[in-house]
Amino acid sequence: MSSGAENHRRDYYEKRNQYEWRGIGEYWILDPVVGQVTVLSLTAQGYNEVFFTGKMVVESPTFPAWLLKAEAMLALG
Repeated sequence: MSSGAENHRRDYYEKRNQYEWRGIGEYWILDPVVGQVTVLSLTAQGYNEVFFTGKMVVESPTFPAWLLKAEAMLALG
């Protein structure tokens, strides 16, 4: 994710709406500003959000064998 209010709005709202409308099954947001990884998984009701921080292992319905922790993913950026 890029820094700045405009980029935040685009990543958290515009892309989310576009991806949901297009039926994208999963969408991740890596946000080093708040120290959080957000995994959005598409359901019949829309995206379900799950937040991961610090030493939490990021869980993904699409990648069940994923073993990286949020802090490690955020450090890669």
